[in-house]
Formats: sequence, structure tokens, C-alpha cells
Amino acid sequence: MNKPRRQRSDWSSDRMMGERNPAVHQLNFVKTACEVAKLDLTDFFDKYGFFFVGTLEYDDYGKYTYTMTQEMVDACRLAIKNMNLPKPKADLTALRD
Repeated sequence: MNKPRRQRSDWSSDRMMGERNPAVHQLNFVKTACEVAKLDLTDFFDKYGFFFVGTLEYDDYGKYTYTMTQEMVDACRLAIKNMNLPKPKADLTALRD
């Protein structure tokens, strides 16, 4: 009697890769940086283009599509606002070595 073959899932690959949209990881980094610094760093990240809305395709160690929507940006900003963190006392983009 032949046993039916189990369907192989791509569980390990899915677990390692997680979300394939780099914009999701980028916004998670922004929120985590604010949590760790205990500061609202949205102005800093905005000046450095972290909230760029659009779609980009690139091939860097694999093909990826970066898709950032205004809704994603708004949700990230709201999550940071809800942390009730103070803004930095200085403009971090103006600091020099």
C-alpha cells in the first residue's frame, strides 16, 4: 500500500525570509529605533528619506520590490505618536564629527 506523499511546505524558507517587502522592515526599524532611543525620531528619518512613498525594484542578493504606501507611513507615524515620546532636543541631522 502506497502512502500519499506529504505536501512539502516552504515553511523554513518562509520563516527565514519573513516579509518580502523591504519597506515593512524599514518601518519596523524606525519604530524600534524610537523605542530604544526613547525619542520620537520621525523628523530625523523623514529627512533621510525613510518615508519615501513609491515602488522600486532592485536586484541585490535577490530580486526585491520595495513598495511603500502613504497608509504604511501614516500607520508608522501614528504608532510612534502613540508612544508619547519627546522629540530630540537637537537636530540630529546637523550633528558633525
